[in-house]
Amino acid sequence: MSIGRKTIDKDSMTTCRQCGGQGAIVRMMRMGPMVQQIQQTCDSCGGAGHSYKSVQKTEVLEVRPN
Repeated sequence: MSIGRKTIDKDSMTTCRQCGGQGAIVRMMRMGPMVQQIQQTCDSCGGAGHSYKSVQKTEVLEVRPN
């Protein structure tokens, strides 16, 4: 039986450049004389802090009857 599944390519795993691996970005907004800090999840990594590529692998399993 042939089965295909997605696996993570560990060689392509990189730290997110936009958030530096934190998963969140702190933005400063000026509102008149005050400055407000807003923390939000990183858009490029989705809050994970790293990115990777997935690889489709096919494996052959042998099924034996009892």
